[in-house]
Amino acid sequence: RLGSFWRKRILYVAVPYVAWSAIYYAYSVAGPQHASPSASVFATDLLYGGAEYHLYFLLVTIQLYLAFPLIRRFVARTAHRALPVLGAVTVVNLAWLAVVQYTALPSSSTGAWFYIHAYELLPTYAMYVLAGAYAAAHLDRLHEIVDTRRRLLLGGAGAAALVALAVYALQLPFMAPRIADGVLQPGMTLSCVAAVIALYVAGTRWAEGPRRRQALIETLSDASFGVYLAHPLVLQFLLDYGRFGNGNQVLPPVVCTVLALLISAAGGTAISLAFRRTPLSLALTGRPWRDQVKRQPAVAFDQFHFRLRFFEEMEIMGGNLNYGGIDFVEAEGVAGASIGGQSADAESDKTDAA
Repeated sequence: RLGSFWRKRILYVAVPYVAWSAIYYAYSVAGPQHASPSASVFATDLLYGGAEYHLYFLLVTIQLYLAFPLIRRFVARTAHRALPVLGAVTVVNLAWLAVVQYTALPSSSTGAWFYIHAYELLPTYAMYVLAGAYAAAHLDRLHEIVDTRRRLLLGGAGAAALVALAVYALQLPFMAPRIADGVLQPGMTLSCVAAVIALYVAGTRWAEGPRRRQALIETLSDASFGVYLAHPLVLQFLLDYGRFGNGNQVLPPVVCTVLALLISAAGGTAISLAFRRTPLSLALTGRPWRDQVKRQPAVAFDQFHFRLRFFEEMEIMGGNLNYGGIDFVEAEGVAGASIGGQSADAESDKTDAA
């Protein structure tokens, strides 16, 4: 069962990772950069996610799946004291991010390796992983808090975003912008908190309402991973051929930034939607070819499907958890699960949230 879990999850990440690493490496050779072809360089890119700046995230995702059995056990044993555990992990995690951002490269080879490759290592994102796992374990209570304190939480999200921007601005006198807004900046944690709160509130409000544009939202959700994979290629074209780069801009930087955002998002979406309907779908969008699988309707975010997905993975790992003895049964055409000591046997493909 563990092998089945890994094959299913890792396949949808590893295949696109290799395919897009090859695409970006090929562009670096055939494009304006004219890099010299090198098997060793490509192998290094595969090992560390170096073919393009965003591919490290796929390596982290693969590590997450590999470590999931251990994470599942840890969450099961500590869910009753989630806040203190998450608080301690967050303090250590932020300290590690501060070391990476603000201290010199260690002199030892081992320390330097961890320092240089922090981006690609799962422990660097431990607080995010545990926050998501604990949120799933306590979703009833979490949803109740969000539902009754939406305005307060949105205000807190706005404040967190402003503080994150202030931290960024304060670092600009002695740090390049691309470093000051790096993923591993400790201040970026506040941006993530703000984004999660805003998206959670917006998603639940939409799901509880008339669900306008549901077909469009389902389509874009289905294409989202492909957009992530493809959008840097569009952005690189703009830099190389659209005169969007710092050295040859013909438009004001602010205009270039806004246009680059819109064009790369639209271009990535177009690429993803196009390949979703071809045999290359798995390799280029991380999803099975639509013509080979029966299309399952996307299910709007709700407590049942969010929580079932998490516990379903636990059941695949052979774990049984009881949180309040809540039983999940068949609903909305989805094979259900019973968490109160029973089995979770729903197929995860049928429980993807919109």
